[in-house]
Amino acid sequence: MMARSTCWHSSCQFLQRSLSSGPRILLVCVIFVVLLLLTYPSSRSLLDVNTWCFLTSTRCVYPDAQSASGKPNIVFILADDYGWNDIGYHGSVIRTPNLDRLAAEGVKLENYYVQPLCSPSRCQLLTGRYQIRFGLQHSLIWPPQPSGLPLDEVTLPQRLREGGYSTHIVGKWHLGFYKEEYKPTNRGFDTFYGYLTGGEDYWTHRQVGGLPGQPQTWSGLDLRDQDRPVTDQNGTYSTHLFVNKAIEIIAQQDKNKPMFLFLSFQAVHTPLQAPAEDISRYSHINDSDRRVYAAMTTAMDEAVGKVADALKRHGLWDNSVLIFSTDNGGRVDKGGNNWPLRGWKGSLWEGGVRGVGFVNSPLIQSKGRTSDALIHISDWFPTLVGIAGGSTNGTKPLDGHDVWEAISEGRPSPRTEILHNIDPLFSTVTSPQPHRWGNHVFNTSVHAAIRSGDWKLLTGYPGTSIYTLEMHIRSVNLSQWREHCANKTTTNISTFKVHPCPRSRGHIGIYFDVIITIYCDHSGLVAGIKLKPYQNGYHTKIHTKYSSKISENLPGPQMKFGVLVHGHIFYDVSCLVTICMIFLSLHMFVGNTSWVPPPSLKKPWEEPTDPPGKHLWLFNIREDPEERTDLSEKHPRVVQELLEKLAAYNRTAVPVFYPSFDPQANPALHNDMWGPWR
Repeated sequence: MMARSTCWHSSCQFLQRSLSSGPRILLVCVIFVVLLLLTYPSSRSLLDVNTWCFLTSTRCVYPDAQSASGKPNIVFILADDYGWNDIGYHGSVIRTPNLDRLAAEGVKLENYYVQPLCSPSRCQLLTGRYQIRFGLQHSLIWPPQPSGLPLDEVTLPQRLREGGYSTHIVGKWHLGFYKEEYKPTNRGFDTFYGYLTGGEDYWTHRQVGGLPGQPQTWSGLDLRDQDRPVTDQNGTYSTHLFVNKAIEIIAQQDKNKPMFLFLSFQAVHTPLQAPAEDISRYSHINDSDRRVYAAMTTAMDEAVGKVADALKRHGLWDNSVLIFSTDNGGRVDKGGNNWPLRGWKGSLWEGGVRGVGFVNSPLIQSKGRTSDALIHISDWFPTLVGIAGGSTNGTKPLDGHDVWEAISEGRPSPRTEILHNIDPLFSTVTSPQPHRWGNHVFNTSVHAAIRSGDWKLLTGYPGTSIYTLEMHIRSVNLSQWREHCANKTTTNISTFKVHPCPRSRGHIGIYFDVIITIYCDHSGLVAGIKLKPYQNGYHTKIHTKYSSKISENLPGPQMKFGVLVHGHIFYDVSCLVTICMIFLSLHMFVGNTSWVPPPSLKKPWEEPTDPPGKHLWLFNIREDPEERTDLSEKHPRVVQELLEKLAAYNRTAVPVFYPSFDPQANPALHNDMWGPWR
């Protein structure tokens, strides 16, 4: 669209010369303009940028950066796990002056959707296609998995590079790296400075990991400049490191060539780490997780401000489009908050998929407003290719839409529907409540959701997050155990991120961290297993709430602690022959259905009152964005229509690809680095 400015330049010069040639020539000019508008209707948006300056002056002044190609620079900033209630203009206690200013000057996207998890959002951003199209419906891509964005998918940087753009990624990749072909510099990016996995230490830039059901003892550096390990930044905070690299790229950008910069921050993903000076700004926040999270957000806010300033300082701003987006909802167990929306990261509730987002650019026609246009993260592919003057011909069929006119001019969005996901591997409704629709159209025990117009339908258990617990009981030879425990009074087996016990009615409880500790004497005799919750204001209360219910159901006087999962109690009993140890195989989070106020409101979590086994909901999202009133019984025809839409999407889905973890991924086998292993 913007690439046509050269055509307008020539046309307007012709018109300008003609205005002084008399009435007849003027009439010809008017006819010429009408014909041109009919031929290029989408170019009408350029009139205020190009045409009027030619018609009203003898010389038009362009930004220096635009004179060469006319194509805009594109800066896409992606925050990680950033919650709906964590930005200033949504009423957060967290201060975000730079984000607030940039959003206020541009267009706030208040009906904008992402995916519930990291990898799915990124794959849809870079391909414009739903995750059901390439088998990434389930969970995300874990570091030891031989998985990645399929190589036959055309990516956004590939298409932009074909159009003459320099393409750069700084920060998080998280779309697979088990083979060289999957790394970002082989997927369309000219340069890569960042990390390949899903998260790491902000200061040391190391990532831990391991195989399911085993202690997470793997550790490796995950920071590289192109293919070179970066070993001299231990102690540099990643938000500062990545913004400095982004500014360096901006400063070195060739003004004769357009730039695509994908700044994919680690912030505000776990671990909760921030510079001390930023934490001190929030000493008034009592909740320790929320305090550090706020500090992380402030560091990110300042970094975004520095990027905008760099674009202006180096003469690129006037012909740039800056986009800010989260990749999914915030984690309420790790300082984030999505209030008043329901649920959080990993769920199909609004708190997991409705994202913070805005666009700022001098090229926007109608600035300083809030947009209610329905937009999905998959829309960025055709939108950005469009404003770059490129074409989506040659790609696989897209699910994304070009929404630039909706953003820039306030026109209606061409999008009317969003498939949030269909995950056939996640079906945890053990005793589904019968309903009038049955399963003949679509299996409503499957984790799925769709938005069509103002309606949103959810099926299965929408509160899924990252791991599913699989409990395994293993017998340990007593003599081996005694040898292991010699001269020890306590053996801390490992620390796992797990969930509290689900209610007996089949609903999964709320997430928190647990330390599983086996207590034994010097001979190895087990004294008990302790489940210690993460000491956070929310979590202690939740643990107390559920632990009393658990203890009532524990059989036998020797029972110390029990874990209730999907209605089954697993426990340890002291004996001289066998020690039963609980190992956790982590595949997907289970949980999250609540409304969670921020700690500053000092209000309890609001629990849903759904009956046992409920696995179908219908909401009018425009009228009820908090998803409090299920309308499925009042609007059965709408439910039927949306079930048919889910079934139609499901028929086009490719099988889920979720391979087993590979022990060859261990960084110890690759010079202490996370990287390709096949």
